Amino acid sequence: MRRKGTTLTPDKQKLFCSYTEHVTAKGAGISDHYLGYVYDFLVDVDEVNKRGYTKYRKSHSAEFHLSGKQQGAISDFMSWCGIQIGGVRKRARTKALEKRSRLDEKAQQILNGFSEWLVKENAYSQNTVKGYIFGAKDFLCYSTSISTEVVKGYKAAMEEQGKLPRTVNQRLNSVAALAKYLGKHIEIKHTKIPRTLSLENVPTEKEVEKLLAYCKAHNEKAYIWIRLLSTTGARVHEFVMFTYEMVAAGHVDLKGKGSKVRRFFFTPKVQQECAEYAEKNKLQGAIAVNRTGGVCSTRGVAQLLHAMAERAGVDAKKCHPHAFRHFFAKMYLKRSKTKDVTELADLLGHSGLDTTMVYIKRSQEEQKRMFNKNVDW
Repeated sequence: MRRKGTTLTPDKQKLFCSYTEHVTAKGAGISDHYLGYVYDFLVDVDEVNKRGYTKYRKSHSAEFHLSGKQQGAISDFMSWCGIQIGGVRKRARTKALEKRSRLDEKAQQILNGFSEWLVKENAYSQNTVKGYIFGAKDFLCYSTSISTEVVKGYKAAMEEQGKLPRTVNQRLNSVAALAKYLGKHIEIKHTKIPRTLSLENVPTEKEVEKLLAYCKAHNEKAYIWIRLLSTTGARVHEFVMFTYEMVAAGHVDLKGKGSKVRRFFFTPKVQQECAEYAEKNKLQGAIAVNRTGGVCSTRGVAQLLHAMAERAGVDAKKCHPHAFRHFFAKMYLKRSKTKDVTELADLLGHSGLDTTMVYIKRSQEEQKRMFNKNVDW
């Protein structure tokens, strides 16, 4: 086994041999390492019972946490011996906090200070700042003290109210920022949300071509916007920060989601189109501007795209700003020779590959087309 110069007492030796026969007869999949864990346990344990196991586990705590296989092997051995080594510990239910109808003076002071701190930090986008203030205000209606237990109570209250998991997590992010401002250390466990991104709600290449053709003939501004969205993969709040000068430079670094700095590249063709449009209309500065000349809101961008899609005879449900980010991702993987998802993850600003991997999947229509093409027997 794994240890040299160590032997078992006759009783332990007999027990080990019997167990070895048992697992060998049990079937395949039992390795020398598996039996080695049991052997080591028998060498060190004072007595093979619940008390001996508990003492052994405490003296080998680090090993147990690092090796799930070791814990599994010893647990299986103890079970074979007919010894119950532990039960399921019942988790105490967190009591939900009660919400007050309005902020008291202390809560309002904290909220004002937090708001000023967010702006001075200069690490968050305008939308993030608004969201954090809104979430912090909601939390302060429950409590002006902040700790892990209090946050658990806040989370329980939101769950009792039937808040959506995404809303709960957004509020918890606000509380985490508030705790940072107050210099408090808290541990927050977010609610797991299954990924539900559907590629059915993404325009096809032909649909985008049809939309662009209509916009080029009837609304050049919309044409430029769609060209930028579909060739950069920008989120809408990132897109509204684009300027004609940035496009002319060929690339720009902007702070986006999660306060991460991300580089955007502009193709030579898009650069030329933007330059010609800006020169013809004597434009400079922000590209996404409204009728009064101010920077367009994200809602305004969505409304223009929706209107253009309806006029062009394209499914308007597929033509929201974020759909063009998905379109960019699908087109990039389609045209890329390497099909390297890590490249796409960098371009999209994803922190993990699990999000980017969604784009490898085919839509139901694509699956049906591939099925009919290849299954002909």
